[in-house]
Amino acid sequence: MPLRCVALAALLVLGVPASVGAIEGGSVSSDLSFNGTGRNPNNPRTGALSCTVTGALELTDRVAAELSLGATASLPTRAVAGESFGARGGTVLTLAPAFDFQLSDHFYLGLSGFVSPKSTLRADSQMSFEALNVPVAADVLLESKTASQGLHLLAGFDTDGESNLETSIAAGVAAMHLATEQRILAVRGPAGREFKTEDILTYCATHVCTRQMVALLESVGAADLWQLGLSLSLIETLFQSTEVGLSFSYFLYDHDPTEVGYFSLASVGRSSVSFGDGVPLAPMHWSLRPEASHRFGNLQLRVWYQRTRYVADEGHGDVVGLKAQYRLSKSWRLSLTASGAQEKDAEGNGSRAGTVAVGVKWRF
Repeated sequence: MPLRCVALAALLVLGVPASVGAIEGGSVSSDLSFNGTGRNPNNPRTGALSCTVTGALELTDRVAAELSLGATASLPTRAVAGESFGARGGTVLTLAPAFDFQLSDHFYLGLSGFVSPKSTLRADSQMSFEALNVPVAADVLLESKTASQGLHLLAGFDTDGESNLETSIAAGVAAMHLATEQRILAVRGPAGREFKTEDILTYCATHVCTRQMVALLESVGAADLWQLGLSLSLIETLFQSTEVGLSFSYFLYDHDPTEVGYFSLASVGRSSVSFGDGVPLAPMHWSLRPEASHRFGNLQLRVWYQRTRYVADEGHGDVVGLKAQYRLSKSWRLSLTASGAQEKDAEGNGSRAGTVAVGVKWRF
């Protein structure tokens, strides 16, 4: 994937400027990200490799257009109870167009969308239960077939001055639709012993099991989920070189999102989480993110902390991140992003995750 990402970015660099001689300007950027996370009963994934290539054109001095192509490869998982299914992970593709409108010197509007065709991911999870009164640790082979679409509207106000204190306020609304079908393909214990899903469902009737596992045991078939996200952000620019900001997001769903199965498996490569934030363990209820940045000549450093609360007491997550961007020249910029996350689910299972992303941007 890294070589394909570089090749596609190079193709845009060579082809876009030659075909758009009448535009005001534009840019081509490419980001490559690796996310790794520890598994627990609520999260069967172990990591993903993502590549996004974006071309942007300034059509006029007040209108800009953008198109992003993304690919996320969910890495294969290894068995935890000793019996491997050879789960192959899978690849998720996305296409995301966007338009920005500068309505006046102070007001702007953004409209973006994305579409991700149906793809199949497989992952190996673990479950402990009793068979004939004997404790058993078994591997569970999961399959997720998911397609998604989304639309995001952003409106903002910027004082757009050169004083020592400038203000930017933005409000957004985003809708995402997930059409997913998840099922358990097989359950296998030590020495290759096969179990039926009915055996696990009987155990879960009298013992505590994860909501995701119960949802897959009780029903097989397609499930639709609508997510509505509301966001509000405030950024203060101090002395033209320092920014401090605070953003808050709140999420609504058309029904209980835990009923679709493993959200982290359905949403990988499809959510609007930026590079460096990773993939949420469960459907988000709200998130709060303070951040700050400072420019040291050609180097800009940005730090942030994000607190996320998941729905239905599914737990919470904390992310700390750092992004460094260096301006090589008027046209070229390089960036490096790193973050670490600590998550805890409703059962108290903790997991750590980390993300590293590198990016390059060329303006023409």
